[in-house]
Amino acid sequence: MLKRTSILLISGLLVASALAGQDTTRVVCVGNSITEGAGTTSPTLDAYPIQAGALLGKHWLIKNSGVSGRTMLRHGDFPIWKEQRFKEGLAFRPDVVTICLGTNDSKPYNWIYKEEYIPDYSAMIDTFRALSSHPVVWIALPPPAFKLNLDIRDSIITTDIIPWLRQLALDKGCPVIDFYTPLKEHSNLFPDGIHPNTEGAAVMAMVLYEALTGKTTLQTVDENFALGRPVEASGSLDAASGPENLTDGKRSTFWKAAGFPSSAAVDLGSVQTVDLFTVDFGPVTGAGYRYLLETTPAPGVWTTLADRTARTDTAAAVFESVDSLQVRYVRLTVTGSSLPAEDKPAVAELRVLKANGGVHAPVLSGRLVKVMPSAAQIEITSLSPNVSDGAFMLYRRPSNDSLFRATTGFRSGGTFTKLEYVKKGLSVKYYTVFFLNGARVTSDTVLVETQPSAVSDGQTHGGPSGFALLPAYPNPFNPATTVSFEIPWPAHAEVRICDVRGRLVRSLADREFPAGVHRVSWDAIDGSGSPVSGGVFIARFEAEGVSLARKILLVR
Repeated sequence: MLKRTSILLISGLLVASALAGQDTTRVVCVGNSITEGAGTTSPTLDAYPIQAGALLGKHWLIKNSGVSGRTMLRHGDFPIWKEQRFKEGLAFRPDVVTICLGTNDSKPYNWIYKEEYIPDYSAMIDTFRALSSHPVVWIALPPPAFKLNLDIRDSIITTDIIPWLRQLALDKGCPVIDFYTPLKEHSNLFPDGIHPNTEGAAVMAMVLYEALTGKTTLQTVDENFALGRPVEASGSLDAASGPENLTDGKRSTFWKAAGFPSSAAVDLGSVQTVDLFTVDFGPVTGAGYRYLLETTPAPGVWTTLADRTARTDTAAAVFESVDSLQVRYVRLTVTGSSLPAEDKPAVAELRVLKANGGVHAPVLSGRLVKVMPSAAQIEITSLSPNVSDGAFMLYRRPSNDSLFRATTGFRSGGTFTKLEYVKKGLSVKYYTVFFLNGARVTSDTVLVETQPSAVSDGQTHGGPSGFALLPAYPNPFNPATTVSFEIPWPAHAEVRICDVRGRLVRSLADREFPAGVHRVSWDAIDGSGSPVSGGVFIARFEAEGVSLARKILLVR
């Protein structure tokens, strides 16, 4: 144990030394379909190396050299060594290399060459180390295989591959990234048992981030000290738009004042340490309200925190960041508007956020864009004090009896606008997770109703209107055909090829898909990698209780 600890400590020092003083660190991630992003909603955006790049920030440059189905074994059915992406990874002149290969090597017809696995792995490490950039090479332990699918054997991964890789890391002085342990209790993140979905890839991205930076992620939730606190105000327009709407946590309710100036003061109940104030003028573009924000830790003299009485912009949400400040009372005075017609100010929310090192989740807003026969389109917009730094991840819960699920992997920045399709008639909730410099912060939720009455009669209709399995093309076919399907909102979908007796021949897709038309190809190979005989087969599509089928004919 002492020897192992010492070698890994030395490896960590080598990593820090290799990266010291560089403006940009170049990383190559070598792997199979898990690295490539199979199983995620959008592999080019959600594969774990790409998400890790969003977490690491602008001083890191990530190249994804993952290729589906590939092995480390040169005598395997599809060795990574021959692939163009592997060659491009070598030409990238990386400072850091991560190697995550072994899942496909565990297939019985590949593992008959198991004695060559470690020599081939060692040769790959030496190949990268021989580059002029002299990269630090990390050995990644593959994630679990939860099902006997695609002939992949978790028993071989756990009893042979992982112990051998740990020993190889000692022998070669390589640091280790453990993808297996953090995911072994999360089979729910592997819909087909082999490939992580977008959330699973986010977990892998976080593991990679922590390994490469040496930082431990701190998870917190934005705490709004003003939420539900009493408000005293002057000049409310009517009883239905009283000052309590400022702190009720709802962007759909407003404090509406009779004119300028109008003031509202919030009592936080006790002295709190805060570092961010947000003033939200509603989910639509504001009127450029001019305001004065004041604070005090005790009754008495107010201290000006922000004087925006001359602002000319029309941002709907504004942020006032400060160093940690002791506050009990906060007073907002709306003094005017950059749009003269707006003489009756309306403010949706005043938030006072717990000090968290300046890292806070974006403020979300949502609106119903259009309604279709069975689906609705929602626009989700975020505003953030961290416009270009950090990364966000958006979660959605389509109904009260469902769970929140990620609709995106980690994306760079904190400000975004995203269109989503959901079932018509649902009450949909969203929240974001924001990540910056090792801090992971969860936002408040926002609710969007998708009742048709929320859209004007003049609203256009369009987009997919239901689930559909389209005709395969070509059909009859040889050697391959494409199966197309349509889904009206983001959903988990499965596409399988079965024989005429209903027995599974090959699974083509088993993951989350965004709304729209999608295509998957079948090359007349079964799940074990063997060619099938000619004849009639059935393409089956299933999503959210909908089951559709079409016949396809393979001509040999």
